[in-house]
Amino acid sequence: MMKILEQSPKKNTTINSFMAYENYRDYYALFLGKYMDDSIYRCLLEFPVPILIGKGIVEKVELLLYIIRNDHQDIIKSFQVHRIEENFDEDKVNFSNQPSIDQTIYSTFQIKDEIDTYIKVDITKLFRDWYIKKYSNQGILLKASDERQNNLISFCSKGLGDHLHAPKMKIYYKQTNEKIYSKGNENIDIIDEYEKLSKAFHNEMHEPKSILNMVIELEKIKEYDKALDLIRKVIMYYKDFTDLIYKKGEILKKQNKFFCAIEAFKRCIEIGEGPLAFNFITGSGTFKPSDELANIYFELEDYEKAYLYCTKALQYNKNSIDSLSLLYKILYKQERDMENIKNKLENHLENDLNGKNYIILGKVFMNEKNYRCAYEYFLKAQEFLKDTSTLLYYKGMCLLFLKDYHKAYEDFRKVNDKEYKEEAIYKMFLCKVLDGSMHEASKILGRIREPENNLKYSVYDSFKRILKDEKPYIFSKEQSEKTIAITFELLDVLIEGASPEVFEKSLHLLNIIDHDEVLLKLAKLYYLHGFYEMAYKEFIRSIKIFEKIDIEGLKQMIKILLKRK
Repeated sequence: MMKILEQSPKKNTTINSFMAYENYRDYYALFLGKYMDDSIYRCLLEFPVPILIGKGIVEKVELLLYIIRNDHQDIIKSFQVHRIEENFDEDKVNFSNQPSIDQTIYSTFQIKDEIDTYIKVDITKLFRDWYIKKYSNQGILLKASDERQNNLISFCSKGLGDHLHAPKMKIYYKQTNEKIYSKGNENIDIIDEYEKLSKAFHNEMHEPKSILNMVIELEKIKEYDKALDLIRKVIMYYKDFTDLIYKKGEILKKQNKFFCAIEAFKRCIEIGEGPLAFNFITGSGTFKPSDELANIYFELEDYEKAYLYCTKALQYNKNSIDSLSLLYKILYKQERDMENIKNKLENHLENDLNGKNYIILGKVFMNEKNYRCAYEYFLKAQEFLKDTSTLLYYKGMCLLFLKDYHKAYEDFRKVNDKEYKEEAIYKMFLCKVLDGSMHEASKILGRIREPENNLKYSVYDSFKRILKDEKPYIFSKEQSEKTIAITFELLDVLIEGASPEVFEKSLHLLNIIDHDEVLLKLAKLYYLHGFYEMAYKEFIRSIKIFEKIDIEGLKQMIKILLKRK
């Protein structure tokens, strides 16, 4: 079975020969090549090498870079990938102190006229050398094959805060004799391995990575007590194995043992990042436990402590959209006015706000359904950055949720990037449907490729048919397994972007799906959007009609009952 793992960079930065002592950490773009005959740019990236569970073969590893600038689209430009031989500090590295590299060219790639799209670079050999520890992983350096030629390009950086377009390392991993751990006899293998390791641990030497793997596998099959027991035994010998203590906190949190989880996460912060031989989870001694503590205290409605740990997490990872969104929630619960909330969030970013910061803030406010403020931040980002497809799409979504369908349509219409294009067409369709232009909507939907084989097309077309009081598609049980997710993605947009009357009518989509989780998912949708009493009624209906409820649903029901009190 082929598995695909994606890794985000731990570090990425650019160095510039013309400004040889300048550091470009957290810059919005990674520049590469020569500019105006005098500036030579190179890129440095470092990705974590993940733990690969089970036995298998790494078939291929690709570096994915999203091109946002290409100055000379009439020529073919060649670039090289080199292995970095020594550690570099992302905060301090520059052209003058750049790390040494292996002169071996591990891979090459060419770019001509590509723009607003990903390029893929094969780095399989380099990854394998890292994984078998032939070389330590210090990262890679990208440079132009001919640094005399004007050939500047740039890619999205992780510093932009746009996770979707940040650099990625994609690992294609083919497992052989894979053990599938689920309820039933298939558990015997992992439980048997646990029993052997648990009994013999104090007499044998075990690699820290194999122990962590065992805990992860036990957690996957919900054998939480066995995972905690193994962690307890290992920690007696390896007291500074921060990764295991962090996993302990995660498991205790899943068991709703919040105060025990708090103790574990505080211990992680006290120890800090573990020694290199025990350090496989980036941030297990810094921002990750701080973020977990902030979330737990928020759940416990201790907003002062939630604020303390949230700001601590942001000290380590100031561009984290999740942490900034949590900070928004905390300040909102503390009844701060909106200007105060905006100022607090802006102060956690750089002093001189730029395009990437405004995009981050826009995403945060969009996550919290404050679409007017989000749109204002995207407009400010536009003053610094050109109209990228990403920015146009986010602006369009804000305007759709603000029910300004005409302006939203215009932004979606300008989206050209392949990754967003199809989604933009569906949103253009919604804009036309919601402003009553059904004929234009049909023409737009007709632009989707192979509509006869496209279940998403069928769901959206059924929505239009329902509004026109026409007969929609009826999905089989097999088709419903796929269309239920598409349907609730559409309803998630409509609950915010459509009038109450249109949303109410759109719920008839659930009548054409043959699935026993429709009411459970509807309840969770209502809960997500703050319609708690409606959510509770749907939870009850799901239990009565389909006998369907899950742990997440039960927790949400309990929270609704507590809110009533």
